[in-house]
Amino acid sequence: MARVASRGGGNGRYRPHWPLPLMIKPWAAIACDGGRRIVRSSGRRGTGIRLSDRRLTICHECISDWVIKMKNLIFVTGLAADFGGKPFNFAHYMAIHSAMAVNPGFNTLVYYQYEPTGPYWDLIKPFVTTVETTAPSEIFGNPVTHFAHKADVIRLQALIEHGGVYLDMDTICQRSFEPILCGKTVLGIESAQPGIAQWDSNAAIGLCNATMIAPPGAEFLKIWLDQYRSFDGTKWNEHSVILPVRLARQYPDLVRVEPPESFFWPTCNEDGLKSLFVDDGAFPHAYSIHLWESLSWRYLSQLDYDQVTRIDTAYNRIARRFIHDDAEHLQAIAAAERTARLRQSRATFESIYANNVWGGGSGSGSKPETTEDYRRFLQSFLRDNAIRSVIDFGCGDWGFTHLIDWSGIEYHGYDLVTSVIDANNQRYSTPDIHFNLFEDVSKLPQVDLVICKDVFQHLSNDKVAYFLDHLRSKARLLLVTNDLEPARDLNQDIDDGGWRALRPDQAPFNVPSVIVLSWEIGAGQGAHRKATFLISGSTT
Repeated sequence: MARVASRGGGNGRYRPHWPLPLMIKPWAAIACDGGRRIVRSSGRRGTGIRLSDRRLTICHECISDWVIKMKNLIFVTGLAADFGGKPFNFAHYMAIHSAMAVNPGFNTLVYYQYEPTGPYWDLIKPFVTTVETTAPSEIFGNPVTHFAHKADVIRLQALIEHGGVYLDMDTICQRSFEPILCGKTVLGIESAQPGIAQWDSNAAIGLCNATMIAPPGAEFLKIWLDQYRSFDGTKWNEHSVILPVRLARQYPDLVRVEPPESFFWPTCNEDGLKSLFVDDGAFPHAYSIHLWESLSWRYLSQLDYDQVTRIDTAYNRIARRFIHDDAEHLQAIAAAERTARLRQSRATFESIYANNVWGGGSGSGSKPETTEDYRRFLQSFLRDNAIRSVIDFGCGDWGFTHLIDWSGIEYHGYDLVTSVIDANNQRYSTPDIHFNLFEDVSKLPQVDLVICKDVFQHLSNDKVAYFLDHLRSKARLLLVTNDLEPARDLNQDIDDGGWRALRPDQAPFNVPSVIVLSWEIGAGQGAHRKATFLISGSTT
């Protein structure tokens, strides 16, 4: 049985009978005009949009009383104690906040078994109704083990009980759902391409359950839930995406199917993620956008007020509409988290230098005797490509870099380690050669070339992907160098300060790039190959 907490996170109490009381807020006036229901709603907390005197007309099918009862926003989170390694962050806060902002007058229910924690949850919790629940371990005698499958069951049960709009925690809303509250279950096509109007198209993957709309007691959802008698947890999306297609064919009068652009575009490939989190585009037909958290966490984990306000991307432009009322709190959270992350990374690498973990300084890969091929290549590259400005991202102790001729080039070296930057400034600084303590990738200058040698092989995959995306926006060309061997460890995830071989052109990074230099260092069993990849930036 679910335990319902009072609004604002107060003491909860058990309610033996569902559904929860569903209320129209006192500031939402309902009137009827010629057989059509018109909702006139005044402004509400946290919209970032002026909503006073806004008129929202619902289609003629929706004039029965249950439309009022459909005005719920339902979220499910915290079904695993570790939250799947993805703690409640800015993106989750924005999922709830944006939905509330564009759907004034809707109740917001957040289900969880393990309550989220942290500053973003503290910020949104006073404005939602929390519902403590127990994630199912079985359904109709079939074991349910993965937390994603547990959430699939809970969302169906919650929508059947209450009606309304279910949204995954990795969504962002930009339009009201009022126009499609039509008395049927509403599902969206998940597709590899836009413009798909039929769910049985070859391009359609299925009908995704990450955003669903339904009236209380929806017959389609009851039939769907009953089909869990055949649930098999080894089939990942069988009951969440594939099954509803079969049911929609059997019961077409019970379901309305929206094109991919309504909920699920862009799609969940690298191009789709790039269009959301790197490119500055727009998705004007979307009510909500699914963010594909399992694939996009490298972006979502880095989001905060500063990123959203400083960098022009499709996601950031949508999120900006909703941050104004909470700006002061969000800025404070961003500053505290950025300081904590940077402090942790700085401490890791300062310890490495202080304890000579890499064999002294920046390691053997940065010695003059192991970099002859690289130095010769780099000198020619600077000349042949008319390079006049450079960022050296992770410049290290300049063990070999001082042998490069930087004449006519404005050089910016960045590193996390304070002692390294101080020593470099003392020994090598000139009017055109600058060394800076790294603080924020968004504050780096625009240059012709970014050099990143033997850095990414020591960073977690999330950070590598994040820095690759943002460094490409800072230059027209990037040269990224790392160890290629041993191949058995290639692109394995690590903690910051660890090590593994890395190729940016292979999964999970898949950045278009070509090898422009490859050479061997070391001898005997310690010999291994390094490679330099050329990557095109986004500036001209």
